[in-house]
Amino acid sequence: MRVRNLNHRNLSIKIALVANRELQNRFPENAGQRCMYGAFALAHLLRERGFEATVVGGDFAIFAPTRDGRFAAFHGFRGSSEPGTASHYWVETADRVVDASTLLLHKTTDQNIVRLPVVYWPLAEAFPRYIRYMERMRARKDAEFSTVLEQREMAATVVDACRRRLSKASMLSKPAILDGPGYVFGAKAKDSWANSAAEFEADLNYGAPPF
Repeated sequence: MRVRNLNHRNLSIKIALVANRELQNRFPENAGQRCMYGAFALAHLLRERGFEATVVGGDFAIFAPTRDGRFAAFHGFRGSSEPGTASHYWVETADRVVDASTLLLHKTTDQNIVRLPVVYWPLAEAFPRYIRYMERMRARKDAEFSTVLEQREMAATVVDACRRRLSKASMLSKPAILDGPGYVFGAKAKDSWANSAAEFEADLNYGAPPF
């Protein structure tokens, strides 16, 4: 079981990073807003490899400081103007939330925020104050990606491209992985995001998270 869990962690992160790279290549102007395609590709490719995976949509927020340390705020996605859709999408698999779109969040803000970790959070643990998810919808495994033909075709194209990238990917960047509540308090001093998150978590004077 331990080996399978380790394989799941490594595979989930690898696929999520490959999907991010594909989104940045395919949508260079707004890759951060295309998380739906990345989540779909991650879930689809995990299922191909024998793991259960569900795409979940809703609201997301993470506390992040600027690189100069002078300012910190919540960044993310909340609310949707279209019925039946969400502002953000992630994957639940093996009792974990997997979300690498945090690495693209700097593209959605004009603030120069620090590099954020990939999320591999255990569902058994409540979300802390510094990172929040609120589920609004859950996709059925047999559900079509979209009622819009162009979107369905794009989703299939992204999955195929990610599959090809996976077959070639040998060396990928190794981001920090937020894998539980102990991460921020055990992180190294140079991890400016973790230090800021730990400070926010411990000091209620910072105020409340957005939801």
